[in-house]
Amino acid sequence: MVTLSQGSRTIKRKTITTSYGGSSPFSAPISSAGWYDLGVTATRVLKAQLSTEVALDWHFHATPGTSEVAPGYLAALAPEGLNSGNSAAPRSTTAVTVSLKRTDEPWSGGETYAPETVKGLSVYASHDGGKTWQAVRVARVGGHWVAEVPEPAAAGTVSLRTVAVDTAGDSSTQTIYNAYLVG
Repeated sequence: MVTLSQGSRTIKRKTITTSYGGSSPFSAPISSAGWYDLGVTATRVLKAQLSTEVALDWHFHATPGTSEVAPGYLAALAPEGLNSGNSAAPRSTTAVTVSLKRTDEPWSGGETYAPETVKGLSVYASHDGGKTWQAVRVARVGGHWVAEVPEPAAAGTVSLRTVAVDTAGDSSTQTIYNAYLVG
């Protein structure tokens, strides 16, 4: 599901169904300059234990008559030290590498990283399916960030959320439910 809104007004909503690796464009004209929200939720069609749903919410400023891609970041998350079952050890700390990417133009065919525009990055973890979130420590290391996720004693799943803000005030919130396991 993709939704573009301005404040409480929905401008366009579209359900997109694609096969693996496919894509379907989403565009909508805007009538006034201002702050907009673009929300995308993707759910796996096939039953899977991990990465069952991903949500991406971009908050950005746009102007009518200007053709542009919403200036949001996509976060690539890479948990380190998981076993072959994609599990972290209970009571351990999992380092998660976060790489931010953004596409400046839809026809460019690739994603580019724009480090000069990143003002801040926050990372959150949930061990209860996204009901509650805890901020985790994150540090910039060269061209990426590393988040330190403390794992609980009990077995379960870990969901991860990133919030990136750029120097123009645009923000990107990305949530991956059931990113990996503990136990």
